Amino acid sequence: MITTIRHDRYFENGRKFFSGNIPAVELRGSWFQMGRQYGALMREELVRVLRFAEKNPAGFSRIGQLGSRGIAGLKRYDELYRGMAETSGLTPEQLRIVNSVEIIYLDRLNGDLKNVFDGGRCSSVAVWGENTPDRGVLFGRNYDWLADFEELLDTLVLAVFHPADGANAVAMFNWAGCLYLTTGMNENGLFLELNSGAFADAKVVNGRIHNVWLLWEFLLDSADFAALREHFATSLAAGTYLIGAADPVRAEVFEWHPVRPCTEAPHESGLLAATNHFISPDWGNTPLAEACGAASSLNRRANLLRCAREYLDRGQKIGLPELCAVMDKTIAEGGAKVGGTLFQIIAAPQEQTWYVKLKNQSDWSEIRLTNLLKGNGELA
Repeated sequence: MITTIRHDRYFENGRKFFSGNIPAVELRGSWFQMGRQYGALMREELVRVLRFAEKNPAGFSRIGQLGSRGIAGLKRYDELYRGMAETSGLTPEQLRIVNSVEIIYLDRLNGDLKNVFDGGRCSSVAVWGENTPDRGVLFGRNYDWLADFEELLDTLVLAVFHPADGANAVAMFNWAGCLYLTTGMNENGLFLELNSGAFADAKVVNGRIHNVWLLWEFLLDSADFAALREHFATSLAAGTYLIGAADPVRAEVFEWHPVRPCTEAPHESGLLAATNHFISPDWGNTPLAEACGAASSLNRRANLLRCAREYLDRGQKIGLPELCAVMDKTIAEGGAKVGGTLFQIIAAPQEQTWYVKLKNQSDWSEIRLTNLLKGNGELA
C-alpha cells in the first residue's frame, strides 16, 4: 500500500498533488472558477485525451449523448467547462470532444462479444456489518472498459470539488476532462459507483439528463442515505444502470431503469455484488447476461460472492487485504477481473478513504479524503 503525498503545483485557489501513484486536484470557488483551476492544472492531460479521441473521428457523431444541451444540460457544468476553456488552451468544442471520449469509442464494442465483456462493463462487491472487522463498509469496484484506453491510464485523476454555492464537496475519479460521475463520494461519506445495466435492458430514452450527471446532483445535494433513496425514487433514468451506493454503515445496489421506478436489488445481510444485470426476481434480463461463458454477467457476480463467502464460511472477517484479494482475482482464477479492468477502487466510507489501483500498477494507493472533502487544507 502506497501512502506517500507529493505536491505538484497551485493555480489560483486550486492545487495538484499525487496521493501514492494517483494524481489529484483540489478545486474551490464558483463552478467557473473551479473550471479555470482544473483547466490550468490538467492542461497536458486534457490535450492527451483530445488527441486520443481524434484518432477515432468516426465516433464524433455520438458527441453530446451524455448531455442534451451544452456539456450536460445543466448550467453549473457548462460553467465548469467555460472556465476550463479559459486556461486549458482548448476550445469549448474541443472540451466537448474530451468529455465524450468514451462515447466516441463505443463502436469498438460492436460485433465482438468478448470485447463487450472484457471492455464494456464493470463489477462491484461490498461487505459490512458482522462481515468486516470494524463493522464498517468496504465497497470495491472494477472499472472495465476498452483496452484502447490503457493509453490514457496516466490521465486518470481524482478531482475534489468545493463549490461556493453551498452544495456538498464531492470527489470523483475519471479521465481528465470527463467530469461526468461514475465513481464519487461526498463530504458526508456517501459513495456512488455506476455499472452498465445494458444486459438487463438496453433501453435509452433520449431527451433526459443522463444518469452520470444526475449522480453528481445526488451527491451535491444529499446529507444522508435517506436523501439518496429519495433521489433515486423520484428520478427516471436515461439508460439502464446498476448504481452501487454506500454510507459508513450500509450498502445497496439501485436498479435504475428508464421506464419503471428504481428498486433496490435484493442481497444478503452484509454482503452484495453487482455486475451488469438486474437480480430482482421479477426482472427478465437479456440473453447477453448469460452469454460468453465464464465472463458472463451472471458468472462474474457469482464469482465475487463465492470469493467473499470463502472467507466468511471459515469464520474470517473481510478487511482491506481480503477485499483487495477478491478484487484482484481474474476470471481464470474464479474472480471477476477481466482484461478490460482498467482501474479498481475500494471505498471505506466510515474513514472517507479510497484505495486505488490502475491496470499498469502493482500496488494500491491510499487516498485519505476526509480532510480534503471537509476543506481543512491538509492532506492527512
